[in-house]
Amino acid sequence: MIFLAAPTRLKRTTADNHEKRALAVLVDRSPSMGVPDQRKKTRLDDASARWRSLEKDSLKIFSKIEYFRFSTTVSPERSLDASLAGESGPANTYLYQSLGEVLAKAPPGGWGAIVCLTDGFDTQSPPNLSLIHISEPTR
Repeated sequence: MIFLAAPTRLKRTTADNHEKRALAVLVDRSPSMGVPDQRKKTRLDDASARWRSLEKDSLKIFSKIEYFRFSTTVSPERSLDASLAGESGPANTYLYQSLGEVLAKAPPGGWGAIVCLTDGFDTQSPPNLSLIHISEPTR
């Protein structure tokens, strides 16, 4: 799993006869990704530009790239451009739930890797938060 914050390009040598698996790319479309920085660029603009520079080389390593757009729900998309198109999603970001859904949708053999274009916010509250109780151990 890779979270692009300030990515560094790594060059790896692999055997030509290895079985290639698909790569999943999750694109965070929550409103926080549309917040411009001091350069007047949004987090989404920056993350997608960085991914585009790696996308072509990724196809040399993975059999294909499957894109998913997420905010509070996950939807498959046909390309990065389709993932970026349209309005942002609802105000919440269900990052961990979305990752879980994509992991559950993995092809046979699993994903070769998952790239997540996100700012890393997860705004989903843990379920049954009011039921959590921490007690002192008894002696």
